[in-house]
Amino acid sequence: MASSFFLPSFVLRFRNQLMILAVIGALLGVHGAMVKAETGMAEGAKAAPKATTVIKVDQVGYPVDGPKVALISIAAGGPVSAGSPAQAFEIRQTSNDAVVWQGKASAPVADADTGEQVQAADFSNFHKAGSYYILVPGVGRSWNFTLGKNVFERAYYLAMRGFYGQRCGTAVDMGPEFPGYSHPACHLHGEFHASSGKSGPSDNPGGWHDAGDYGRYIVNSSISTGTLMWAWEIYGKKLKSINLKIPESGNGTPDILNETRWNLEWMLKMQDSDGGVWHKQTSEHFDGFEQPQDDHLPSEVIGTGSAPYKSTCASADLGAVGAIAARVYKPYDAKFAAKALEAARQAFAWAEKNPNVIFRNPKGVSTGEYGDSNCSDERQWAAAELFRTTGEKAYGDYFLANYAAVDLCPGARPDGQGSSGCDSATNHCGCAGSGDANASRRVHQQHEDLGLCLGVEWCRRGIRHVPADRKSVCSESRLRRHGPR
Repeated sequence: MASSFFLPSFVLRFRNQLMILAVIGALLGVHGAMVKAETGMAEGAKAAPKATTVIKVDQVGYPVDGPKVALISIAAGGPVSAGSPAQAFEIRQTSNDAVVWQGKASAPVADADTGEQVQAADFSNFHKAGSYYILVPGVGRSWNFTLGKNVFERAYYLAMRGFYGQRCGTAVDMGPEFPGYSHPACHLHGEFHASSGKSGPSDNPGGWHDAGDYGRYIVNSSISTGTLMWAWEIYGKKLKSINLKIPESGNGTPDILNETRWNLEWMLKMQDSDGGVWHKQTSEHFDGFEQPQDDHLPSEVIGTGSAPYKSTCASADLGAVGAIAARVYKPYDAKFAAKALEAARQAFAWAEKNPNVIFRNPKGVSTGEYGDSNCSDERQWAAAELFRTTGEKAYGDYFLANYAAVDLCPGARPDGQGSSGCDSATNHCGCAGSGDANASRRVHQQHEDLGLCLGVEWCRRGIRHVPADRKSVCSESRLRRHGPR
């Protein structure tokens, strides 16, 4: 399998897809010098022991006025004597080891994933910008971290630059900030694979290389693309002026949308004339560990191997992403927005006519399959986004008519509850721990536009209750920002 130029990956459902977290992970390096060890609770500016991973902090940083929590792991026989809980912690300046804030650790809570007892060190009430570390007596010190007004801006910048580094079909140069990270244009030519139902050339450069290979996948990148456009819808005012140093910078369109469009253009070219969308464009097998310009395996549009050749999940994903694109690009390129909306309509119509065309790698193909045995949630996503964009009743009616049947409870536990408090027997999401499996049914019956405001992911995002008044969840300002237009 090839090693891509950069490795951004995103979203748990598509394990190998592009995601911002992998890029942000590059930020988690150690900064600051280690100093001499000490024991006991410090009363002033004393030297601190070597940093330990037993204390987990966000090394990207904490916003000055936002929540600030570190975690302390307690393992039997670990740094805390006999696995006993920590009692107190200190915030210290990195410049001189001076104590600037003190707090008490929370009671231990069992973490099923690690088998450890975990304590929270909450310092949300500390608001002074600067560079700090946490000291816990008997445990050690954390890595350094920063409190600041725009602590996430650098992480965002690097994440988005990572997407630029994944571009296919063009020369990429990360510039003097990242010397040596460049390559000439790659994968300029493509062709239809026999499994696509067509033959001949299909030159459609563009899109982003996948996380670990030079393939391009609709279902993966639709999640990344949709998430970036959601970020713009929610945080556009903050993101608008950030220059990503990409070729399109300065063209009058915000750079987050410039970068997202690179993948959108390729996605649109993966749509057939009947509205259906092919699943991926890859070689038949992964290439070697080499630079993208050195991959000379045929780049092929791959289908299901039998009629109708396109897949339901890929088509519905384009339906959703195209509908979002129609909203966000309209102020900057109305023609492109209209093109995206028409593609979304056609893709959704195809998915309605072909609701269960599941993709599995056809014979002779071994690149990433990213299969999904149930595309109902993709169709719901498309219906919700099309309704938000157009306000047309047909899309809203589809969402409401099919909402209860969508499997929002993947990986339900043996006790019948999904990880987000979902009732796997009824496919309804309720309040975690409350056994209230009728919560979403009440939403469905009483507040028809709530689900459309939140989208089908509301349960997965951990909403703990469903208020009787939808405005407490979807404020008027949110409805104006995200509702039908």
